[in-house]
Amino acid sequence: MRICEVCGREIIGPAYVAMIEGAELIVCGECVRYARWFRRLKRGERAVEKLQARAGVRRPLMARAVRPGMPTRISELEKLEVVEDYGERVKRAREARGLTQEELGQLIGEKASVISRVESGKMVPDIALARKLEHALDIKLLTRASEEVKVRVAKPPPVSSLTLGDILAMSEAARGKRGHEEAEGHSG
Repeated sequence: MRICEVCGREIIGPAYVAMIEGAELIVCGECVRYARWFRRLKRGERAVEKLQARAGVRRPLMARAVRPGMPTRISELEKLEVVEDYGERVKRAREARGLTQEELGQLIGEKASVISRVESGKMVPDIALARKLEHALDIKLLTRASEEVKVRVAKPPPVSSLTLGDILAMSEAARGKRGHEEAEGHSG
């Protein structure tokens, strides 16, 4: 069973080796559209690491799409959220490992500017980026979203002395009164 390293779903049908954002990944037929280049993975062919080992290329550390205890279905992924202090956690863990933003970016296949924006809190990492950071820095950034939905009860609007219904009733009454006066004026 192969798992798409982009969307996290099981690959049904052919798998592809694709270059996406500078990293070679094994992807499904749907996610191959994000690739700069791709080729179909042959049956029985091992993962990208063997291809790169033959070529002498060191692959950047990438988070596995499936981790024990982490959901893989889209509906389950939607139940994940990034912790509030994600920027501080990333910065502390990066500095503790003696890495620069550039080095961490190379390690996970992202630009240093992305790392900088995440650390400063200007950018909230998506699920894929959060997983890569978790894996590279051995930290926890994703939590299951709480099922609680806080409902804010709005104060009812202040009761006005007139409603549309009141205005309509008054206008009908006024029309009726005028009609009654006119009828009396003609007869008398």
